[in-house]
Amino acid sequence: MKLKWKVLFLLAGFSLVMSSIFSDNEKPVPGLYNEILKFSIEVKGISMGSIIMRTVKTGPKYLQINANVESFDSLKGIYYVAGNFGAMWDYQKRKSYMAFEDVYDGYSYHRRAYRFQDDNKILVNLRESRFSDAGYPHSEKPTIDNTKEYFIDNDDYQDLIGVFFFLRTSGMHPKPGDVYRLKVLPAGVKQIMIVQVVDVNEMNVPALGGKRKVVHVKSGLANPDQKSSGGNIFFNVRSPLDMYFTDDEDSIPLRISAKLPIIQTADVVLTDYKQIKKKKSD
Repeated sequence: MKLKWKVLFLLAGFSLVMSSIFSDNEKPVPGLYNEILKFSIEVKGISMGSIIMRTVKTGPKYLQINANVESFDSLKGIYYVAGNFGAMWDYQKRKSYMAFEDVYDGYSYHRRAYRFQDDNKILVNLRESRFSDAGYPHSEKPTIDNTKEYFIDNDDYQDLIGVFFFLRTSGMHPKPGDVYRLKVLPAGVKQIMIVQVVDVNEMNVPALGGKRKVVHVKSGLANPDQKSSGGNIFFNVRSPLDMYFTDDEDSIPLRISAKLPIIQTADVVLTDYKQIKKKKSD
């Protein structure tokens, strides 16, 4: 299954792999919880949908992450995208405890749940449907409708939300030319996300009220055993993205750009960012 909007939305972008200098019980609560991030899905500069992501501290060591994506009527009949995504993210271990996706994605519908177990196994539960048309409502019943459940070895793989929040708490500041290869689980299958830092520049960010230092990266998905060709690290990758993040401790996603079927290029653009004032006891 092509990843398209799921990868675009999840901003599951890239992660900076690093070794922590703290033990699990020494890690502080990350400073990016209690957020509300709002995005516009834009095609040729016209808003065609919206995304809202929220993060809330839950219990002694978890961030509860929830996101909702919805396309407007102007897009529904062409390429329907809508759904919910979420995770319980363990900020002590900097990885998800569980995660889910429930998404319409053009020709496809998928429901995926991941349970990251202590025995280095991941329990994956999938339902995948395929339609003959990309708009909504679909004109016919699914041509494919499969459900399955299975275990895979963890080997430090994370769901895309988990990878994204690993990045946001890494504390690293990438430099142009840096390349990272990251273990991710899009569609319940082990993949490597290849990421290259293009540049770091100061840009005006209206949603954040002024200028910010911004990191621009390119990324794509490859099979774990896939090699580059002739120095081209993006040889034969899938789901290529251009992504922009603030170069600060919160790594706030600002823009994601991707080429998609039917509608060609789409952008996810940050329109509003709020963070509820933290309590001193948090």
